[in-house]
Amino acid sequence: MLSNITLLSLLLVILVLPSSVWNSLQFIYLKVGKKSEREPQIEGRKRVSVIVAIKGESPRLVKEMLENMSEQTYKNFEVILVSDDDETTFSELERTLNFPFVRLVKGKGRGMKAGALNLGCELASGDLLVFLDVEARVDKDFLERASSLKGDAFAFRLRIRKNFSSALEETYHVMTEFSMNALFKGRSLLNLPIFPNGSAFMVRKEVLSRVGGFKEGSYAEDLEMGIRLFMHGIKVNYIDSLIVYTMSTPDENALRSQISRWAYGSGELLWESLMMMKKGVKGIEGFMYSQQWGLYFAPFIVLLVGIFMIPVVGPVPFISSLTVFVAMSVPFILSNRNAEAGYGVHFLTAVMNGYLRGLLRMRFEWRVTPKEEVVNS
Repeated sequence: MLSNITLLSLLLVILVLPSSVWNSLQFIYLKVGKKSEREPQIEGRKRVSVIVAIKGESPRLVKEMLENMSEQTYKNFEVILVSDDDETTFSELERTLNFPFVRLVKGKGRGMKAGALNLGCELASGDLLVFLDVEARVDKDFLERASSLKGDAFAFRLRIRKNFSSALEETYHVMTEFSMNALFKGRSLLNLPIFPNGSAFMVRKEVLSRVGGFKEGSYAEDLEMGIRLFMHGIKVNYIDSLIVYTMSTPDENALRSQISRWAYGSGELLWESLMMMKKGVKGIEGFMYSQQWGLYFAPFIVLLVGIFMIPVVGPVPFISSLTVFVAMSVPFILSNRNAEAGYGVHFLTAVMNGYLRGLLRMRFEWRVTPKEEVVNS
């Protein structure tokens, strides 16, 4: 019969194994992501509706985004701004946003960001729906190229608009490049399921309607949408050559808040993620992607378990868990070797706080990430 020490050591290994597998896969994805992208298939151009949910944004920032859109070479498009602002801010937006292709509508104040996006979708006249954030900037031929893509849904490359005036901005750039190269481009080249990023996503209107639109009240509406698209057998195509330029969070508090929300949304979707495993190997990999926030800090939980069990079963479980922790962390260190030092502490605490609260469905305050420190393209 196995001893308590052996059982505990075995349990620790089992608990941390998914984390190790996921971290190792990211290392592989990063290597694959260095290969050339497949040429996207194209067809006749369609009308495009660009939907942007705004709340608490300055009219200046919104105007800058619309000026960027006004430079598009493709003219068969509209921009629908869904504002959940108070009457004063909404009225100011109405006075200052004088663009013929823009429709500004008042949000219904329900369902968080997903509710605003659903309202925009209902009003959209385009065959293709593009979802961007207010800080997004795109090249002049973005809509011309996007409007001719063949397929049902598309994720585009995010890139930080940078002057890299701070270590935080540099770190955010490294994080984003790693995510795009490994989790989007690398996984796409391996024909694994791609999950949309709500800041750079396009879908056919009839496809979005078929799956029921965005789930209102979800903290990670883009991840939740990606899970449902996968379960419906709808492929999200990743287009690496079409770039949406975004921006870094302005400070560490905003970064922690943003990461906590992402992790909360992941924890909240644990059950939906588990359902993907019914789809086989790709579904299992999709589960790991959607629950990666929980997998990131699993080794640290294992280490804590080992420490607290010392008085019960002796020092061996601690040594065992410490060995497991070090061994299982190697792939993560390798795959993220270019990340800035100092990010790790903020990352871990924000992830643990958000993910555990999401699992327990505890109350979580949605905070709009500040975007005032914008560097114009």
